[in-house]
Amino acid sequence: PVDFGRGGPPMRLLRPMALWLILLLCLPAVGLGEGGTYELVPAGTRAPDGVEAPQSTEASEASAAPDTPAPASEAIAAGDETIIDDFDAGYWLYESQSQGLRVEIRRCTTDDPKVLWYEADIQTCADTPLEFLSANPDNPGRGFRYPERVARDSKAVFAINDDQFAHRMYKHDTVGIIIRDGNIISSNTRKSGNKSWPTLDTAAFFADGSMQVFLSKDVTAEEYLAMGAQNVLSFGPYLLKNGEMNPQFGTRMTDRENRVALGMIEPYHYVALYVEGRNKYSRGADMKWLAEKMLEKGVTDAINLDGGATACMLFMGKKLRITNPEGKVRNERSVSGLIAVGHSDQVPEYTGLEE
Repeated sequence: PVDFGRGGPPMRLLRPMALWLILLLCLPAVGLGEGGTYELVPAGTRAPDGVEAPQSTEASEASAAPDTPAPASEAIAAGDETIIDDFDAGYWLYESQSQGLRVEIRRCTTDDPKVLWYEADIQTCADTPLEFLSANPDNPGRGFRYPERVARDSKAVFAINDDQFAHRMYKHDTVGIIIRDGNIISSNTRKSGNKSWPTLDTAAFFADGSMQVFLSKDVTAEEYLAMGAQNVLSFGPYLLKNGEMNPQFGTRMTDRENRVALGMIEPYHYVALYVEGRNKYSRGADMKWLAEKMLEKGVTDAINLDGGATACMLFMGKKLRITNPEGKVRNERSVSGLIAVGHSDQVPEYTGLEE
């Protein structure tokens, strides 16, 4: 302690002390939300209006609780990032002006048929394109890792599984046309219009943010590169092409399963669907259901990706799943790669299984 004598501290010291006190009173309220979500928003601030909480309805109406704002404790405003992670309401949002990125995810349900799914609306730009992550970046297709590890290692904001082509390589099966970052990994595919599973139809992604789908053998790997494709996925079947549904869906491919699909509304504007299945909340979906949902969202081109136990959607490094509210890393199927977009330091580090 310093003894200032009977007169107390001089005025030149009192003024800075008063300023510090004012600043402290004006700082944002900081709290810890459910699941370790940090709140860095002014006290009393609530999430934007329109955050909807799904509830089961008739089959013709997707779930949503009207105009229910998410609690403030589930919103993050750090730097230029806005993040909402509200499992109970079934609503997730990421926005970053510096990345030119907006990802909005809603969980939806219907009772007849009994389906629970997630719709992700992805709006990005040339500075933040889709990325095709590999479990083994030095040798794509050789190795598998938990999706959470692949996403967290790259600090990916959003991700879904890809075509899981490494599994076909491992099984010595027909792989399909695979291109990553302009490099041909596989050029062997099945004839167009085949009835095998997967069909190995393709989705090609170009530098201008556009996406086009093709039948399995309509274009060769070399022709894709000549067209300017940077990445090509093979799985299928394609769902929509130029706004038209795949004609195979009238009588075929009616099995209901966990599904993941990706489509484009316009360059740099995509829609991803993840359908849960094999649980009491959802029986899964067939190809026609996926295609119809993509049409409802205004998608022109869309492809079905690997489903079943591979199917996953991740937000801020955590899987979205109704049976895993906290997004814990569990001993589930590994993947050879993910389709991702955006980066954030708010994505947690990978520390292993959390069961």
